Amino acid sequence: RTDAAGRIWMMGTDFYPMRFDPMDSSVVRVANAPDDPGTIASNFISDVAMDREGRTWFATNSGVSVLVEEGFTYAVHHMGRLVDDRTDVYVAAIEGTADGTLWMATELGLLRLDYH
Repeated sequence: RTDAAGRIWMMGTDFYPMRFDPMDSSVVRVANAPDDPGTIASNFISDVAMDREGRTWFATNSGVSVLVEEGFTYAVHHMGRLVDDRTDVYVAAIEGTADGTLWMATELGLLRLDYH
């Protein structure tokens, strides 16, 4: 997927999610650190989506995380509990709509998140 700045996000089950910037050929890797709640929920990324505000969302086997650019650094913010007090919901796909709604295909069915 390509974000609003033209950077390309790559993900897969065998490697960490990475962002490639074709302007300067830089590569940034995003990784989970089990002891750091400020990192992405999991290294198993099933999908990536960009919302209308320019945020990057990661669908993982442990829920969903959103990456917010802060200057020249990044911080991953977890959404917290998704369904029935579970934080480990497998999210297979995620897609944003023009009105700011995020739709997630999960192991528990389709979830809608209004993240305006």
